[in-house]
Amino acid sequence: MGYPLSTAAAPEEQQKHRMSKADILWILAQKPMAPPARYAALKRSNPELTPRPGEEADEDRVGHYRVVKAFYEMEERIPRTQEWARGELLKKGYVELDEETVSRKAEAQAVIDREWPANEAKMKELVLSEKADRVGEGGSDESDDIDDEGEDDSDY
Repeated sequence: MGYPLSTAAAPEEQQKHRMSKADILWILAQKPMAPPARYAALKRSNPELTPRPGEEADEDRVGHYRVVKAFYEMEERIPRTQEWARGELLKKGYVELDEETVSRKAEAQAVIDREWPANEAKMKELVLSEKADRVGEGGSDESDDIDDEGEDDSDY
């Protein structure tokens, strides 16, 4: 079913924040993922996904519970978000964002813009150190002949 994506705004509506067409289409295209087997096993054994007595002291275990709980919360939020977006499109022809959402989105983007270069450098460093470890162990890393854009650097 196609949803009208209105781009025209009445003068009094121009001050409202509208979700971009790309963001709307991304939301509507999302499909819930099946949980990894270990997440499903943990949820079966502990449906509340909270550390049991004696597990609270194990930081790794507590962190694992947080990750699994976040996974399930995100997956459960997908259909609700899609229904909200569809409702807004049917009612108004666009998806309106409240000021708080716009502010949170801007703050998150600012953190990403500020932190991404350092995170990207760390990831590249990790990849290079793993390649060096494989080569240093006498292994061959065929991916060394392919640069980041997938182009072959070999001299044939």
